[in-house]
Amino acid sequence: MVNKLDRDSVRDMKSYILRRITTEGEPVGGSNLAEELGISRTAIWKHIQTLQSAGYPITTGHNGYQLEPEEEAKRISRWSVEGETERLHWHSRLDSTMIEARRLAEEGALHRTIVGADRQMIGRGRLSRSWDSSEGGLYFSLILRPKAPLESAHRYTFLCSLAAAQLIEAALPSSQAGAHRYKAGVKWPNDVLVSGKKIAGILTELRGEPGRIDYLCIGIGINVANPLPEALSGQAVNLKELTEDLKITMPGRAELLRRFIRIFDELFPTALSRELLEMWRERSDTLGRQVTVDTGSKKIEGKARDVDESGGLIIETETGTQTIHAGDIIHARHR
Repeated sequence: MVNKLDRDSVRDMKSYILRRITTEGEPVGGSNLAEELGISRTAIWKHIQTLQSAGYPITTGHNGYQLEPEEEAKRISRWSVEGETERLHWHSRLDSTMIEARRLAEEGALHRTIVGADRQMIGRGRLSRSWDSSEGGLYFSLILRPKAPLESAHRYTFLCSLAAAQLIEAALPSSQAGAHRYKAGVKWPNDVLVSGKKIAGILTELRGEPGRIDYLCIGIGINVANPLPEALSGQAVNLKELTEDLKITMPGRAELLRRFIRIFDELFPTALSRELLEMWRERSDTLGRQVTVDTGSKKIEGKARDVDESGGLIIETETGTQTIHAGDIIHARHR
């Protein structure tokens, strides 16, 4: 039995109702919800109607309300994450979450506002490359307003790639011996890989001036159950393929978003610390490899040794050590 809640402790009633009625067990009675929230059954019914209008197939009956977990998992709305109603902007379709995030940032959107879409029409990655954003993936952008100098912006890219890697690996449980069959690694500067295949990408754009960040927009795309283009066969993978291989149930996109936010919030205080870089190094799929980096003006070959405080990749070449701050990187295969 759920104790009656202080209404001030429930930051969004629709989010709370959505969480309570998503169950494989018995339906939840309207009178129970009314008592827990301290509102009338009529008010509960109005909240249910709003959720139904948003596309949630909530069943109603004499015993109460119910939403099957698999149905909740199919969709994301502003009520998918409890307490985030004012900061979660979700759309069925956008040209680009980054374009919308920049617009909202310019209008003064709050720190850690989330802009997402079920599908992007012109999703893009680094170097203005297109990012296939068909339905089934998790596509969103974060608006951040850290109290940090401009030169620290790369750390928030690292932080988001770490959060995505932790999220993905946690969805692929380890064996009883504690070993992960699939380990999520980070590729400098902004990708997440599983078994050498790309499963997520990060894109960062910002506005600021020396010594101060006005805002960062960090776009995150995770391959969940979206079909992958044939052109990326052998180069990319989605979570559905991995969970099917492990014969486990894949978390829904809404649950993945909730988990990402929790991980991100836990990591955020480390953004300017040495700890963040150490965590990135430990999860790096780039360090220790022979790499080729195309900077646009030249190609540099060597062994990736480390990243410095500015996020630059330190490469040991035949002629000496070089530090690269931007470029397209290719990993040599492990021998």
